[in-house]
Amino acid sequence: LSKFSFSIDFIKFGKRLWNSMTSSVIALPNTVVNAENPPSLLQLIETVASQRELIPLLQESDNAVIAMFKCIEGTTRSKVIGCIMRAIDGLLTDGGSFVDGDSVTVKAHSLGQKLILKHIHLLISQFTKRLTSDSKA
Repeated sequence: LSKFSFSIDFIKFGKRLWNSMTSSVIALPNTVVNAENPPSLLQLIETVASQRELIPLLQESDNAVIAMFKCIEGTTRSKVIGCIMRAIDGLLTDGGSFVDGDSVTVKAHSLGQKLILKHIHLLISQFTKRLTSDSKA
């Protein structure tokens, strides 16, 4: 996707893409339980979130962002968390387009930021679960 995102408009296929993967997206949080590596679907979400031209694809499916956030659990391994964190970073920085060297230019209300803000309570809740779980271990 990232290789062709500048020349092909994938957004017009967004609804069909997410509709065809609905059951997989819903099951995503269960697939990461104790998984060493991020599943392909999570890697796809990371790729989409990391490309400014592709972020609108995530707007087509609230379930994708929700499922990604629900993958953050006490049992989630570091490679999976890394994938999620890169996706969140991509959404916050508009696919990295706000990053300038070591500084980040804050641009109010990019689409990626809106997607995160829409589900911020879930994200905070999942991180709270993760941190609480780690502290009990």
